[in-house]
Amino acid sequence: MDVSKYSELNHIFQEIYQAYPSSKDKFKEFFSKFEGTKIKYEDNANYYRLAYAQLWNDQRTELDPRITLNLYYLRKPDELYSYLKLNRPYSLKIIEQKLNISEDFLRNNSYLVTLFIFLHEFGHILHFEKYTQDNRDLMNINVTDFVGGYQWNYGEKPLSQLPIPNKRPSDIEDKEERLKQEEAYRQIEVEAFSDNYAAMVLKPIIT
Repeated sequence: MDVSKYSELNHIFQEIYQAYPSSKDKFKEFFSKFEGTKIKYEDNANYYRLAYAQLWNDQRTELDPRITLNLYYLRKPDELYSYLKLNRPYSLKIIEQKLNISEDFLRNNSYLVTLFIFLHEFGHILHFEKYTQDNRDLMNINVTDFVGGYQWNYGEKPLSQLPIPNKRPSDIEDKEERLKQEEAYRQIEVEAFSDNYAAMVLKPIIT
């Protein structure tokens, strides 16, 4: 994947390339592992979500890894930081802890929030790829059933066990309830895996 082809995304990476020149080669190596992953854009100022991964096609008949990015927040990392600080502060706390950085450092380098969330989505792709490799015989029998099983075990089932069942933190309006939900949500195996993966990529670059 050549990130320079995606001008808005490239703008974010130019910030870390300038701050940490050695990161350019490291990210080049990183992206070489995801050549088959497509990047898509949407542009919605009313929807906070920066990025999400889609691992299969809409019909669930074949694998099709894609990451969709919200251009509005991609252009405005300071606004994304402010939104999360107000509405989902635990997300920022996780980033600070995983990268071993201070609140001030993250606020003054808010593009790191954008990068962490972006890399987190690649963690979802890697988690699914590893599951696929471990269960390739099952996938070869029926892709639709295979995808459905993964979605149940790592998506629907964990969501059903949260303090407020079957709701993501972004679906909850009450701030205190959303915070409790966020803390539990980030402990879900696939979410914790993806947070750890983002930190594994980013932390050596900035420390």
